[in-house]
Amino acid sequence: MVEEAGCLFKEINLQHDFGHDATIILVIDGEVQPRETALQIKSGKTYNRAGFCRIPVKPTHLVFWAKHDLRTLGLVYDPSQRLAHWVDLKANAKAFLRERQTPKSIVFPKALYNQFHHGSFRNVLLPMLMSKTPLLSIEEAISWSGDIDFTTHSAGIRVLLSRHYTERVTWETLLTLFRSRDVDDLSHFVPSAFSKLLGNWDLSYTFTTARPPPDVEEFARTAVTNLDPSGLAKLLEFLDHDEGWDFSRGTLGRALLVIFEAQEDMTGSLRAIAEGPEFRDSVRRMAKELDKAYSENPRWYWG
Repeated sequence: MVEEAGCLFKEINLQHDFGHDATIILVIDGEVQPRETALQIKSGKTYNRAGFCRIPVKPTHLVFWAKHDLRTLGLVYDPSQRLAHWVDLKANAKAFLRERQTPKSIVFPKALYNQFHHGSFRNVLLPMLMSKTPLLSIEEAISWSGDIDFTTHSAGIRVLLSRHYTERVTWETLLTLFRSRDVDDLSHFVPSAFSKLLGNWDLSYTFTTARPPPDVEEFARTAVTNLDPSGLAKLLEFLDHDEGWDFSRGTLGRALLVIFEAQEDMTGSLRAIAEGPEFRDSVRRMAKELDKAYSENPRWYWG
C-alpha cells in the first residue's frame, strides 16, 4: 500500500527491533520529502477486540516513542476484517508520561479516520503526515462529519471547511449537525465557521479563504443570524464545557459574541435563556451577565 502510493517502505531488521518495525519515507508527486514516519506493527486476534485495537507497551516503549525524533504510528491488522487501523503512538506516549501513567497497553478505536487501506493511506494518512487536509470527496466528508466517533466527526468538519466551504450542502450539513448533536459531540469548528461567515477570522486559520457564492452565503447568513434561544444557549454551552467564560480576542468566546451580536433580538434571546428553566444554571447565569454587560456598554469586552 505504501509503495503503491509512491512512498518508500523500509523494514527494520528483527535483531534491531525495539519499538519500530519499519519506517516510511514520504514521497509527494515523485519528490522525496524530508519526512520519515516509524511504524510499530501488530497483527492477529490478540490485538483486536470488537471496535477496538490494543498495542501492549512497557514503560521503556513509552519513553522511546515520546522522545524519538520520528513520529511513531501503531498499526494493528485484523485478519478477520482484512483491515488495519493506526494510532499516533508518539502523541499517546507523551500524554501518558505527562500524566505519569504507565498503562500495560494502548487501546484505540476502530474508526473511519484511522483505517489503513489503499485509499485511506494515500488520501487521508499521507496528507495528515504532511500537515495537510485529507483528500475526501464532499460525500465522504459529510459522512465523516455525522459519524458517532468524535475524531472522525471533527476531521469531516475540517475537510468540509477546508475543501468544500463554498457548497450549499456543506452549510446545510453544518446547520443540521449544530441543531441535532449535543455540545459534547459537536466540534467547535462548527460555531467557528458560523463566526467566520459573519466576518470573524480569529479561529479560521485552517479553513479555506474562498467565499461561498452570493446565494449560498445569503442562505447560511440568514440561518446563522436567526438562531432561537436554544441555539444561542448551545453556543454558551461550548464555553461552559471547554474554555470557561473567556471573551478575550482570539478565543472561542469572542468568536461566539460575533454570532450573538448578529441576532435581530440579541437581548431578548439572552433574557429568554436567563429565564428559561430548561437551560443549565451556569448558562442561564452567563446569559444574565451578558444581557447586563451589553445593556451597560455594547462594547464591554474591549475594556
